[in-house]
Amino acid sequence: MKYPTTRFVFDRKKTATKTNDALIQVEILLCGRKKYISTGVKVYKDQWSMKSHVTNRDDMLTLNERIDAIKGHIDSYIIGLAKSNMPFEWDSFERFLMQQDKAKTTFIDYIERRINERTDISESTKKCQAKIVTSLRKYGKIVGFEQLTKTNISDYYEWLLGRDITKFDMNGKTYTQKIAVSTVWSYMKTLRIYIHDAMMHEMLDRDPSIGIRVKRGDYNQTKWLSEDEIKRVENARLSKGSLARVRDLFIFSCYSGLAFSDLMDFRPEKLEQDGENTFLYGKRIKTGQEYVVLILPKAQEILEKYDYHLPKYTNQQYNKRLKDMAKESGIEKPISSHFARHTFGMLLLNNGVRIEVVAKAMGHSTIRETERVYASILKKTVVSEMSKLK
Repeated sequence: MKYPTTRFVFDRKKTATKTNDALIQVEILLCGRKKYISTGVKVYKDQWSMKSHVTNRDDMLTLNERIDAIKGHIDSYIIGLAKSNMPFEWDSFERFLMQQDKAKTTFIDYIERRINERTDISESTKKCQAKIVTSLRKYGKIVGFEQLTKTNISDYYEWLLGRDITKFDMNGKTYTQKIAVSTVWSYMKTLRIYIHDAMMHEMLDRDPSIGIRVKRGDYNQTKWLSEDEIKRVENARLSKGSLARVRDLFIFSCYSGLAFSDLMDFRPEKLEQDGENTFLYGKRIKTGQEYVVLILPKAQEILEKYDYHLPKYTNQQYNKRLKDMAKESGIEKPISSHFARHTFGMLLLNNGVRIEVVAKAMGHSTIRETERVYASILKKTVVSEMSKLK
């Protein structure tokens, strides 16, 4: 009979750097089939060695004990089968892992592991969902599965609504404000996703959040530029070449609707010609939804300026330069990369493009999502169209 081999695998997706950590996993391999078990330990590129495992850290002994214990438990299970002359079966192994999860894993650990293991969501979605792990640890009353009660979840919701968050104004000064209701709704949505995930994996028998009503909140309707503000940005005299390049990227997004991650993923081969028109086809990195956009003249000018190879920035670099660019352009709004995407939707709707077309261009999963984001513009469209009946 054949039995699996096991080994540690670090940075399976090749994303680790000296400033970006990655996960250590245990690989189980049998006859070409693989399964990866998260250790829950993340380290940077210069903190891993195949020989010594975790290294160059003050807590490396503790972390090595942790990952060795996880692998050792799996090895003991496989050795036990071999000694008993019993075959290894993947279904039985899954049940073994499930029992171990129930015995040792906290709910917070479970969420963290599942976020890292999932292959059906993008890296940006994983980063967004990972915020709930930090939030639950700060809250402190929901750690283990036994603490996942209706009362604790309700209290967590109220705790979120009462939190103050720190923000930066256009001059770099900090100020505090209450967390947005829509942000709280997002946290509660993620919590319910992993409650249902735990039920699916038989870690929970029921959903303790049933009956808890969560307000979605109004969408912030100010995250776009007016057509006058766009012209002000286009015509501004900027002090640095880097700000001019960031402006070009921002304007390109204003006329194409690309989110930052999709903008950085732009490639000339995504363009297709249809007579005199050029179209941009792709799938959104965040959601996997397809989009199709006609390249408008302003966007075409920018593509030609850079010979169809747009400048590349990290999200942090881009947003920092955007704020400087906005300040020199006389824009008082706290601009971020997402302003351009919303501005694109605003331009289309204000110019009479049908909402189902806008939804396809934006890569929205449903028209309802488009309606929610652009509710105020749609109201103006209704008034404008119905006024023609007078």
